[in-house]
Amino acid sequence: MIMKKRKSALSFALAASMALSLLGCGSGSTPSSESAKDNSKSVKELTMWYQENQAMIPAMEQRVADFNKTYEGQYHLNIEFIPRGSSYAYEDKVNSAASAGILPDLLALDGPNLSNYAANGIIIPITDYISDESKEDMLPSSLLQNTYQNQIYAVSINEAVSLFYYDKTIFEEVSEPKLVHWDCWDGNIFIHSGKVTGIIDWERSIWGDPLMEVGFRTYADNTYFQKGYGIKSLTKNQERRALWYDIYLMLLVALEYEYRKYETLDSYYYATQMLMKQFEKIRG
Repeated sequence: MIMKKRKSALSFALAASMALSLLGCGSGSTPSSESAKDNSKSVKELTMWYQENQAMIPAMEQRVADFNKTYEGQYHLNIEFIPRGSSYAYEDKVNSAASAGILPDLLALDGPNLSNYAANGIIIPITDYISDESKEDMLPSSLLQNTYQNQIYAVSINEAVSLFYYDKTIFEEVSEPKLVHWDCWDGNIFIHSGKVTGIIDWERSIWGDPLMEVGFRTYADNTYFQKGYGIKSLTKNQERRALWYDIYLMLLVALEYEYRKYETLDSYYYATQMLMKQFEKIRG
């Protein structure tokens, strides 16, 4: 097994069943009930943390039970559901445990946190335990998110794309693309004598839904910006599209800190925390 004592957790954004391919490697076969009795003292106890999510608990408990039944006498997985309490209570617990060297063997995590955890040695790569066949079953976006410096660190249990699928009809309302600057904040606008004389920094500009503009971000009130578009209030569908655009923008901000070579991780931390906050709103 690949584990660094208790200093690092072997991470999965996983279902317990996904751990079977990892922990089964090298075992050759599942022990029989008789051999399980003989080897009861050599059973490896494993621990896993999972963010408390009432909708997911029954499914996770069932997968853990299936795992323990399949590997009875060899491995026994104990799952602990950690209450979030506040938006970042789970992450705070992980960071504290990492500092104290008391992390569990398996760690559920939010995808945007993966690169930070990997860079700081909180989690270790599992690339060697992921077959090419398994990779082919993964969504490209999932595989990309779970990879850091060409190494795979996690296997996804679920994806926001499933929610996106059920929301696809609200995007069909956008029938005509408009030019979107996508970074239209005060510092990129030139004003002279009370009139706009220029707009700079068009690197993110695209043709799309005007609600992608920065003035429609749901985490910042910009009534006057919206008024300029002739919009007094958003419809329910527009509000939900704006939430998705929040997530899209924060994903870019979280990813660009590395290739832009920022001196600090401030923008990354802000973006990943905002991602989790807005995704919770999407999930309702």
